Amino acid sequence: MFKKLTKIIFVVILLHFGTDNACWSNDLEKALTAYGAGDYKTALEEWRPLAQQGHASSQYNLGQMYRRALGVPQDLKAARKWYKLAAKQGNANAQHNLGVMISTSNAEPQDLVAAVKWFQLAAQQGYAPSQYNLGHAYAKGKGITKNYIYAHMWWNVASLHGNKNAAKNRDLLEKYLTPVDLTTAKKLARECIHKRLKGCAKQSDFVVLSTQNIYEGMYVFKNPNWNKAWGDKEIHPPTKQFGTVRSWSDMNGNLYGRYHGDKNQLRWPGLVCIDWHGTGFGTWKSRQAYRIGFAKEYWLVGDNAK
Repeated sequence: MFKKLTKIIFVVILLHFGTDNACWSNDLEKALTAYGAGDYKTALEEWRPLAQQGHASSQYNLGQMYRRALGVPQDLKAARKWYKLAAKQGNANAQHNLGVMISTSNAEPQDLVAAVKWFQLAAQQGYAPSQYNLGHAYAKGKGITKNYIYAHMWWNVASLHGNKNAAKNRDLLEKYLTPVDLTTAKKLARECIHKRLKGCAKQSDFVVLSTQNIYEGMYVFKNPNWNKAWGDKEIHPPTKQFGTVRSWSDMNGNLYGRYHGDKNQLRWPGLVCIDWHGTGFGTWKSRQAYRIGFAKEYWLVGDNAK
């Protein structure tokens, strides 16, 4: 049984500017140099074309500039737009900041459920602020069913990544857990760290992909039961990767999403093509069509991270 929760410290954290080692390094260096010198106009001029070309870190940085009114008037709608574009490419900073923006009481619109989904994605990449915020969400029941065991688990994980407030909240929360619940929470945290955070979100937080709930850009994850059902086959998606839905066919053979290059793969009803995020696999995998809704042995997806 869970007891009433009191005296817990709740904080949300927005993060700093991002970089990566993509092929745009010279332009990125110019932008970062300009930003460091306080020349926000030049930084914007360098980041904007990169962001428009799909460069995730530049998209995130534009979001930061619009949110913080650096070189442009504050525009929270534009900030959310750029955060979301970067977040869909797997940028953990953007996933976290987008989650924070849509979870605040003055957000237009406020969407606590979607915020939790974005925190889950960033948390499973090792982002301590999102891990902390997941603990907050579970402890308060905001955007997800209240669960002190999972609140303790995420605060425990965040504390291992150096978040001091998470450590304080974890210790305070232990007073409200039964010995059995506390043992379970600690076990879950150990398993989560052992798995390097992959798959640490509860399975009940996801839905099996179907022609009824699918949409373009939907996050797709490998079901933990995949290996048991299929073994290590050629169509097995890369380990520790996730993807987003690019195109699909419904049970009547109608095509949806960005299907123009996928018509051959989608020639049968009930198939989906995925854009895989990450490295270490051939480009052919993005042209591999997978069956939709293939029982519980197939995919689990974030159901509200729009």
